[in-house]
Amino acid sequence: MKVSARSVAFIHATILWVTLISTSSSAIAQGPDPQGRYVPPTSSFISDPTETPIKLTFGTLPLAQIQQQLNAARASEADSPIVLTLTGNYLVSDHPLTLPSKTSLVLYGSMRARPGAAAASMISVSGQTQVAISGGFLDAHGSHLSGIDVESSSKVNIDAVTITHTGQDGIVLKGGGNTVWDSGSAI
Repeated sequence: MKVSARSVAFIHATILWVTLISTSSSAIAQGPDPQGRYVPPTSSFISDPTETPIKLTFGTLPLAQIQQQLNAARASEADSPIVLTLTGNYLVSDHPLTLPSKTSLVLYGSMRARPGAAAASMISVSGQTQVAISGGFLDAHGSHLSGIDVESSSKVNIDAVTITHTGQDGIVLKGGGNTVWDSGSAI
């Protein structure tokens, strides 16, 4: 039986397509190194050796309660870095998890949008600086929202995050504009 070069090319393309489909549909988030906290690619957000980070760690808990405790920690210590570690599975409905300046989010679990979620995104950073988001799996289940929305912020680092099924962009990153100096961010 003689097989044409065209048939061989078709078979190779089909195998590649099936491999890509099976690989992409089974994507899971590996997350950050579980032995230590996430460190941004360029340098740590701890700029003074005397700074002591506030460590907040939560298992499965409603995001509204996590947001309240995060806001309370930021209000009590305006300049201290916060390391927020989430190890459970979280549901986003009306409001995203909103991160303040000098906060590192380390997600070992997942965030999922409720059907018909009204939030504009799952994680939001607006008008902040020195924010890191690392690890985890964000699944919008086709809801009309973004995975991570960063607006008018600087020095934001996003690493090792898997985002899927968003009705908007997976990551929206808008800095302060061309007139703002030294505001680089990294994905």
